[in-house]
Formats: sequence, C-alpha cells, structure tokens
Amino acid sequence: MTDNNTLGVAILQNPLASQDPRNIDPNPNGDEVRRNVVIKNGAHPSPGLPGADLFYDGSGNGNCFAQNKFGTSVPPSIEAIFPCH
Repeated sequence: MTDNNTLGVAILQNPLASQDPRNIDPNPNGDEVRRNVVIKNGAHPSPGLPGADLFYDGSGNGNCFAQNKFGTSVPPSIEAIFPCH
C-alpha cells in the first residue's frame, strides 16, 4: 500500500453509525493488520486527519498490528502498543 494522500491502512470508528445506530456498530472489533508493506502514505492528508502509513483511533476492542513494514504510524509505536498475540 503506497502513495495514499492521507492514510495507508486504518482502523477507526465508523462515521456512518449515527445514521442507523440500531443496525450499525460504530466500533471496529477484532481487526488484525498483519504482514503488510505500507509506505509513503500521508503526504497530503485530508483536513482534520494526520498523515500516516498505519493509523488507529483507539476505538473498539481486540484490534492489533504485527509484522508490518511501515514508515509512520499514529499512534507512534503502534505495533508495540497494540500487538497481535
């Protein structure tokens, strides 16, 4: 994954959940980002978002990152903070 303006790979809360809160869970749960090459993303981020190769907003439960090749992440040290077991 390369050359995306804002983010390469992201786990984030669903912004459309408020349109149908009974049927759309806003939180990502159990997502694993493993063994990807994610570089050179985030050079021209959208307003209000940081630019990064890997991004996680901290929402949901059981989400993790492991063995990815990347240059930047939000939060920094994303694989150490949210490791896959």
